[in-house]
Amino acid sequence: YELKAVRIYEGMELAVKTLEEPKEKEPDVQIRVFDRTPEMVTFPEKTYTKWFDYDIIKRTVKIRHKESGDYIIIDKNGKSQKLKQYFINEKIPQEVRNKIWLVADGQQIMWIVGYRQNQAYQITDQTKKILEISFDEKDMRFL
Repeated sequence: YELKAVRIYEGMELAVKTLEEPKEKEPDVQIRVFDRTPEMVTFPEKTYTKWFDYDIIKRTVKIRHKESGDYIIIDKNGKSQKLKQYFINEKIPQEVRNKIWLVADGQQIMWIVGYRQNQAYQITDQTKKILEISFDEKDMRFL
């Protein structure tokens, strides 16, 4: 009958089996770097736009999906958590985990787009340059 069954957190999902998975399109991303001015004290809470301390980025920032060894700093004390464990704790379904966009500095995840920002890259009083990354919300509908 060309059906497939997938186990999900809520139980089981039945769907018509497709021969080809649809190709995922690259997200529309806006990136800019700018100097911090004394007037910049707070930044708005937005789901698909985040601001990072540009001065502490060690490698090239990449926008990608999950890889083995990825981790995120989850508190101001520097406690880290493997990305896989974060997804499990947040009860993010397996089929969604592979589609979530990540902003990464090497294996360290700066931002799980639509979910959480890394505490280590937060803007502080010492921040001189700011990296702003914005994803187009319509590209994130599955989240």
